[in-house]
Amino acid sequence: MPQELEEYAFELVISPNGYERFMGRHLWDEFEMDNSDIDILSMHEEFQMRFALSIVQDYMFPPKRLKKLLSLFNSHSEDVRKVLMKVLPKYTLDYFGTVKKTFEQFSFVESKELESFKNFLDACKKRFDLCRECKELHSEYMFPEEYEICRREITEHIREQQRIASEKNKPTFLDFISTVELGRGGGWRDENGKVYPLGHFSYSQEIPMMIHSLTPLEEKEQTSFMFEDWTKLEKKDEE
Repeated sequence: MPQELEEYAFELVISPNGYERFMGRHLWDEFEMDNSDIDILSMHEEFQMRFALSIVQDYMFPPKRLKKLLSLFNSHSEDVRKVLMKVLPKYTLDYFGTVKKTFEQFSFVESKELESFKNFLDACKKRFDLCRECKELHSEYMFPEEYEICRREITEHIREQQRIASEKNKPTFLDFISTVELGRGGGWRDENGKVYPLGHFSYSQEIPMMIHSLTPLEEKEQTSFMFEDWTKLEKKDEE
């Protein structure tokens, strides 16, 4: 990846304009800039703070963002570390396992903020351990019939939406593919009667754990905050 493009993507990530930050984060993820040679700690403390605020605004893709974000614990600026502690706890609640695992892979300079975050991780672990042990908090345990109804309804809704989408937007490449009927055993038979097993592929993607607990108003406020123009906020602060 050319250095000029890396620098341009980083400028977008820390831009005062919310839509530019949005585009910058997509470039950051697409080009896996968390593994790049960009040295955020050598930059001005204002840029470090902007990066910490921006990179977690959409609560997405921790494996592609945490290295550079957590490196700010080694910032010489106390203000940068304070901003990091302002934005990191909520992000951690959404991706606790990934944040904790990544955090434990690095060495950090001791500071009040670092100690505070360590205590926060310990408290979260105890909290989640207790939740797993408390069956009364599990919907499938307390309301098994209702849970099963909801599960079936969701499955049916997804299937129906997929059907509608297929009918409206049938990919043209399907015209070149032959359809076959599948047997109960999970395989298919060719015209000569030979049976072939189905191949297997899978894909997994982390999603913010706490996102479904937001009210419609909180979702609206979060979206507005993500696309906010920071220059207008600065003018309000000056006034």
